[in-house]
Amino acid sequence: MNLKTVNIKYCLFPMITLLLGIIKIFSHDIDTITDYFFTDDTFYYLNTAWNLKFFNYVTFDGINKTNGLHLLWFWLLALYQNIFSDKITFSYGVLLLCLFINLFQYRVIYLLSKYLKVDYLYFFVAIFWFHLSLSDTFLSGMDNSIGILILSISIYSLFNIFNEEDINKI
Repeated sequence: MNLKTVNIKYCLFPMITLLLGIIKIFSHDIDTITDYFFTDDTFYYLNTAWNLKFFNYVTFDGINKTNGLHLLWFWLLALYQNIFSDKITFSYGVLLLCLFINLFQYRVIYLLSKYLKVDYLYFFVAIFWFHLSLSDTFLSGMDNSIGILILSISIYSLFNIFNEEDINKI
């Protein structure tokens, strides 16, 4: 087996996830997206991030200030919403953001399996993650994707606590 063949097999799950994720997101109209993809909390985050641009403070309703949110996800959305002109494209964009965060998870799975020197671990965990990354839990506009990514990076970092060179690969 040459190096190119070995690397391509590790790209299979991310490529299929990307393709199916884009099809899943863009094959639905905005009513379906809001009814079936998003949870109630998703609307809270999207609206609060959107309102930051107009009111210059964190608010859901434009009247009262709020602080009941996960800061990392909120600030990511607050920065991200600046590239969208309306809430509909922002909604689709947030689902794409979740998808790309989910794709990055494959890299952490790969690094962990290489660190542990268990080649089949990548495929076992990648099959599991493939199912989860396209589920309503991790493709919902909520902070679940970034939360599991941070947890995975933390686990990988714990394995590499004395080896800074491997931590920098992430």
